[in-house]
Amino acid sequence: MKLYKHQIETINNAANKWGLFFRMRVGKTPTAIKLADTRVKTAIVICPKSILNQWEREIKTWSDGSCKFLVYSREQFRLKHKEIPKCDAIIGDEVHVGFANYKSQLFKSVVAYIRKHNINHIWLLTGTAYTSTPWSVYSYSILLGKDWKWFDFRQAFFDTFRLGKKPLVGPDRRRVITKPKEGPFIEARLQELLKKMGTVIDLKDIKEIVPDEDSIEYFSLNKEQKKLIEIGYDINHMTRYTKQHQAESGVLLGDGYREDMEVTCAKDKRLLEIVEASDKTIVVFRYLKQMEKYENLFKSLGIPIFKISGQEKESASDVADKAEKEERAIILAQGDTAAGYSLKSFSLMVFASMSYSFVNYDQMRFRIQAKDKTTPNYYIHLLTDGDSIDQAIYNSVIKKQDFSFNLYAKQRENKA
Repeated sequence: MKLYKHQIETINNAANKWGLFFRMRVGKTPTAIKLADTRVKTAIVICPKSILNQWEREIKTWSDGSCKFLVYSREQFRLKHKEIPKCDAIIGDEVHVGFANYKSQLFKSVVAYIRKHNINHIWLLTGTAYTSTPWSVYSYSILLGKDWKWFDFRQAFFDTFRLGKKPLVGPDRRRVITKPKEGPFIEARLQELLKKMGTVIDLKDIKEIVPDEDSIEYFSLNKEQKKLIEIGYDINHMTRYTKQHQAESGVLLGDGYREDMEVTCAKDKRLLEIVEASDKTIVVFRYLKQMEKYENLFKSLGIPIFKISGQEKESASDVADKAEKEERAIILAQGDTAAGYSLKSFSLMVFASMSYSFVNYDQMRFRIQAKDKTTPNYYIHLLTDGDSIDQAIYNSVIKKQDFSFNLYAKQRENKA
């Protein structure tokens, strides 16, 4: 196995505390393994549970044995960090989750381990370094030993608002809320900060790639779907709009009083047409009930169906490896399980419904990207027309923001 030029340059030039902010499919994992091989004797890898086996395989492939690696899931490290013996280095993978939130228990556990053992080699890996909040960049800076001031960072990247007119003393300080500043200037400043503490590389920086093709198709609600929305109505706006979002794909999750419900809708018919006409298709969804619905919908086609969600016993990377070997295949993928696996033999991804998270959407798109790919990738978004939750989520994530039920409810109130 051979390293690319950008990987060799990073191994030679990266600081001992450094971010490998490579976009997906650019080769973060081999680079981190070779960094450890050349600089330390022992290293802890902290990664999502779903890619533990993948990390073990990658270490066998890329390591020359100079470094001993101990691989932990995020949950294992958070619970056992006080018992884990000292290692020379920490490698954090998919750090946009947990590591990117200085208030999270995982972040606090990592900081405690660093301070206890005086760790001087820390490499942070993610393809989505900037999440929906600038605090992710600030959180990385703490782990990488930068002395950035919290108040200065907040003033630079957030607008603050007061609730009420009382003096902000004692517990009343909690009445200050913040909102990230927006605009190309702010995004450029955050990118510059990332470049000061890590290597930032996009796939297009190392290879001429074929442009992706995105499309949107709109569908109207039928009578059965409107009935589901009526049944799912709740005075709590978060519950109400969640139920509406489910109904826009023809499902309604049950509660303590009602079982799950399912109706046929126009999206189903279009999905069947797309999948039947394609050799390999990934259908992305938000709710597990949709996975059950689509599995039944596609059974008659006789195409192998693979499922990626938080419910499967097999890891996402193991499922992906099996699907890659098939000439024809359908993958049903929950939108929030989007990290650490490759589906480069697939070129068509259909979003039947979308995750609320910009990071998860961004990560999911890159599952079908690859350096050696010479054909375009196609992304189809199936959205309910009108003032729909589908549309609101799409509008948020394309602006690199998470969808907020509270903000959506406020916008609806202002329109009324």
